[in-house]
Amino acid sequence: MRLILIFLSIVSICVPAWAETSSPYARITVVGEGRAAARPDMASISFGVSTRAEQAGDAMSRTSDKIEGVIAALEAYGLARRDVQTSALSVSPVYDNRSSGLSQPGVAGYEARNQLTVRVRDLDVLGEVLDAVLSAGVNEMYGLQFALQYPEPVLAEARRNAVEDARLRAETYAKAAGLNLGAVLSMTEAGAASPGVEMAAMSMRAEAVVISEGETETTARITVVYALIP
Repeated sequence: MRLILIFLSIVSICVPAWAETSSPYARITVVGEGRAAARPDMASISFGVSTRAEQAGDAMSRTSDKIEGVIAALEAYGLARRDVQTSALSVSPVYDNRSSGLSQPGVAGYEARNQLTVRVRDLDVLGEVLDAVLSAGVNEMYGLQFALQYPEPVLAEARRNAVEDARLRAETYAKAAGLNLGAVLSMTEAGAASPGVEMAAMSMRAEAVVISEGETETTARITVVYALIP
């Protein structure tokens, strides 16, 4: 009876150790990358108005008057208020650089800036909108970026391409090692980049602003763990 208890004790110690260290399959981890492109259907523009005056209040008042005219020009093209947002507002002194010697430069006046970020959802009128705001008083352009109003279908295509890319990579490595690809053990999204501008051009002409929207591209990455079998 004592010998049986000793044997069972040895088995109870050894079995868990074997279970923790053994694995039925070798594994391979790969990162797949997928891309998808589409023609953009929306643009985000950042521009502003800056004016100078001897007093800070006068500079801000003049800037505000011009911004009101710019917003009116945007509304004339059907842009909703929700697509027009103030993104920066500032007033700062302008120093007289003509001072010489050791004296501190004096304040020659003040400059006020009001910056807007605008979404244009109809690219057919984008050039006309830019021309209209320039005529209304915009004198600073900060940037233009194209995007998709509904990026989900393009992102889904990029993700499918990422999964396919991961499978092809894993098959290549498995074949090179003399093994076969088994089941998927885990999948983790490694990241998806928001649509960015692949190509965009903007030039100023006397009568209008010429725009080339190009394509936006979305990138998705996924980490996949496969089993490897003989």
